[in-house]
Amino acid sequence: MKNIKYCFNNSDIKTCLFALTKLPLVHENIDDISDAQIDINEEYAISVSEKLIQHDFEHIQPNEIRVLCCCIMFCDGVCHGEYAVSKDCYQECMKYMFSLNNLNNNLCSQI
Repeated sequence: MKNIKYCFNNSDIKTCLFALTKLPLVHENIDDISDAQIDINEEYAISVSEKLIQHDFEHIQPNEIRVLCCCIMFCDGVCHGEYAVSKDCYQECMKYMFSLNNLNNNLCSQI
């Protein structure tokens, strides 16, 4: 994986932390994902969350970025009507719509 070049601002961090809370919904929308892979993804989500909170961006690992971007892309897709979710989930994602779109286009497009 190539080096990711992205400068996280406070809004990005808040959006990323929100998106990571939707990891269980991401898993629900993946066919044939093993329990072991779900556990691994959850560990990466916890790890990347801690690094984002601590502003320890230079130590974010490729697999952490992958899990983060899966969550960002899922939430961005929710905003665009690509996934059937609850009204509450949709409204939560819409609060972050612009930041999700920015992260999807400028961070996740690099992987």
